Amino acid sequence: MWQNRWNDSKHARWTKNLIDKVNVDGLYGDFDINQILTAHGVFREHQARFFKKTSCSCGQETGSVLHVIKECEIWTSYRKNWPSGWQLTSLKDLINNADIRISLRGLLHELLIKELDLLLSFSETDVSGH
Repeated sequence: MWQNRWNDSKHARWTKNLIDKVNVDGLYGDFDINQILTAHGVFREHQARFFKKTSCSCGQETGSVLHVIKECEIWTSYRKNWPSGWQLTSLKDLINNADIRISLRGLLHELLIKELDLLLSFSETDVSGH
């Protein structure tokens, strides 16, 4: 029943590309990884709905999930120990690799802190009038 509803849904296309089958055993139960699975949360492309800024901190045009994880130079250190050829690996397969998933958690945690600090600095500027 859940699988049929999942298959028939017109929503969550991004997530459907990463999760084929509804299966509670396959859930990560992880705040950071769930942001990748939904393309919500800390990613600037999603945040643009609220703050109108889609560009990444590195200066690239978009702060999308794929850009942050696979391309952004800010996060190169997290990718240095990934298996060779990871650039050709799908996001779905990267997430399913246990070692890479650990690295992704660290990357997303650091990204969240960076974005929250930036948001707080904007808030303090607005409050102080500078």
